[in-house]
Amino acid sequence: MTKITAVLVITTYLLHATGSAIAEPTSQGMQAFETGDYQQSAILLKQQADAGDADAATLYARQLIEGLGVKENRTQAKIYLLKAASLGSKEAQELYARNFGIGTDELSQTMLKGRVSTDAMPPQ
Repeated sequence: MTKITAVLVITTYLLHATGSAIAEPTSQGMQAFETGDYQQSAILLKQQADAGDADAATLYARQLIEGLGVKENRTQAKIYLLKAASLGSKEAQELYARNFGIGTDELSQTMLKGRVSTDAMPPQ
C-alpha cells in the first residue's frame, strides 16, 4: 500500500511540475507583451507556439504582423495563425480574416477540406 501511495504522490508531483513548466513561459510571454517587452515576448511565445500552444501562436502571429519585437513577417504570421486556428482558436481565425482577407467561415471550411496545409509549420 505504501508503494502505491508513493507512486501516486510522485506522479501527482510530476504532473503538476510539468504542467507548471508548460504554462509558465506562455504566461511570461503574455506578461512581457502586456508590459511592452516585445523582444522577450516574441522569444517566449514562439517557443510555446512551436510546442502547440494556440494562444501563444496567435499572439506571436500578431507580433509578426505588426513587427512588434520581431521583423514584420506576414508569411510566418499566416503559418502561426493557421496553426492556432487548426488547434481551435477562434481568435486566430478572426485575426487571420482581418489581416488576410478571408472570412472565418471560409477559413474553417478551407481547413476542413484540407486545402490549407499546416505541413509548412515550423518544427516543434
